[in-house]
Amino acid sequence: MDRFDAYSSTYSSTYSSTYFRTKRQKSSGVPGMSIHSAIYSTPSTVLQDNLISFLSYIKTQNIPILPVTLPDVRSGLGQGASFLVNGAEVPETYVDPGTGVVFPKGMIVAFKRAIMNEGMTDIIGNRIAVIFNESLTMRHPPLLAHPNIVKLLGIGFEVEGPAGYEHAMPVLVPECAELGNLAEILETARKEDRPLGLEEKLSLCIDVAHGLEILHACELPLTVIPIHQDIVHGDVKCENVLIFENDPQAEKHDQQKSRLVCKLTDFGVSRHPSGGFVLGGSLPWQAPECSPGAYFKVESAKRTDIYSFGMLLWRVLLNGDPFKSLGEFKGETPKERRQQRNGAVALLKEEDSLVEHVCNSLTESGIIPLPRLEMILEVIKITLTKDPTRRELDIGRIIRFLTPNNWYQRRSADEILPAHINVLTLKPYQAPG
Repeated sequence: MDRFDAYSSTYSSTYSSTYFRTKRQKSSGVPGMSIHSAIYSTPSTVLQDNLISFLSYIKTQNIPILPVTLPDVRSGLGQGASFLVNGAEVPETYVDPGTGVVFPKGMIVAFKRAIMNEGMTDIIGNRIAVIFNESLTMRHPPLLAHPNIVKLLGIGFEVEGPAGYEHAMPVLVPECAELGNLAEILETARKEDRPLGLEEKLSLCIDVAHGLEILHACELPLTVIPIHQDIVHGDVKCENVLIFENDPQAEKHDQQKSRLVCKLTDFGVSRHPSGGFVLGGSLPWQAPECSPGAYFKVESAKRTDIYSFGMLLWRVLLNGDPFKSLGEFKGETPKERRQQRNGAVALLKEEDSLVEHVCNSLTESGIIPLPRLEMILEVIKITLTKDPTRRELDIGRIIRFLTPNNWYQRRSADEILPAHINVLTLKPYQAPG
């Protein structure tokens, strides 16, 4: 019995005896339809369908099952709407039998658990569906090969539940960003009074744009039936941009390259069976048309990502504290001050005066020389406009504005990663310029 079959057997016996007290509905004979069901949970979707689909996906995609089971609870890396992330390490050197990839003893990884959310009726099934959805995106070949998307190294399992009712819950094991996220980098630099230089800030924002570009260029196959789903991030903000050290060898060949590299993580999207999206998003970084439960068609959802990128650009350029230009907010607690700040930003968005405010704050900062300022202000105008139809969907054009000395030509996902290339032997994609 191999490692995968052992986990499958454990899952089958555990869940069959513990969770299935009602008659199980008959599963579809089409494997892809089980994948479809796991993503689009309905009251009739049972836990075992989600589980079998997920384990089948791990098997067919040769995703390593890593022996990482004990996260370091002292190393909290972050928490979002769907995940809690801790640091962890590989306890013993492990060679994955399916891919031959070596995970050395002591290797630091992230341990990413799905968490319970309000309104979950099938808690275990929904958590598995969240894990499945994130792994489908992260292991999509063009994204797995891209330097500005966080890589999923494998899957782990964690035993949880009271004695006699334990169950093995899958967790994601992505690469660990020991430098933290972009918000933390900006905050540390600000507190230590050593802000990043303009070129480094722009380089980091361009990394984010490259990551967003490949996301928007991809279509994710959902079933064996020829149905594809475009990919949208849904929650672009500094907290969802992880920071890694750049390859020192690459710096020798490219003096303009930043010592840091950004990678997008945490895709805050729920896909809708009709082909659209229910977005997550975070105040105050989301587009003005976003609201809890709002439904978006593909193009409209991508335009909300563009808006959030404009907010991220403003935040990075002003050293992580763009709202200083709005003045002081009164309140007895940080939460009250945040609420007042978010209300002030929402009013600017509603009145369609945010673009003017952002342009004025960047101009008055005095940290951006002409004509660079003119190019950046143009990006602000085509990303932060209230009217979604006027936002620039061609991220390659945005990148060209931010890199005026390097002509950047947008490429499709197929050009970035032809379908016949084995992603396990592929060298990382290098962005032009």
